[in-house]
Amino acid sequence: MYKNIFISGLTFISVLLGTITNSHAALTFSADTINIVQAGIKESKSSTTVDRSMQYIDLGIAAQKRGQDQDALLYYHQALKIDKNNAYAFMGIATLLGTTNEGITCMAAAAMLFQEQGNPEGYEVAMNWLNEAAK
Repeated sequence: MYKNIFISGLTFISVLLGTITNSHAALTFSADTINIVQAGIKESKSSTTVDRSMQYIDLGIAAQKRGQDQDALLYYHQALKIDKNNAYAFMGIATLLGTTNEGITCMAAAAMLFQEQGNPEGYEVAMNWLNEAAK
């Protein structure tokens, strides 16, 4: 039952964001940090915070489609570091964590943000996920 929710949430994010780019990413580790290094995100002075955050959402969705859930989770968290009001990042994290307390909390945050941002489609998907999770 929850697998269908996961797929529909991921499909919804993909449809709303358009075509996913085939960016490649690599993780670099140091003593106390993990850095995401990849060619697909170009930070320029003209990039807005929202644009940069959404680029990480694109990377997260692509990683999730490839079955690289850990990478996807890192991308969604990076999107939130850039823009703490990115509802898609919360939704992506929730689809990965499922019906755990953190997953439900993230989807509830996504629903609230979608509503505040005037995105009724996003709000509806998030609320449907939450209603299914409550069953």
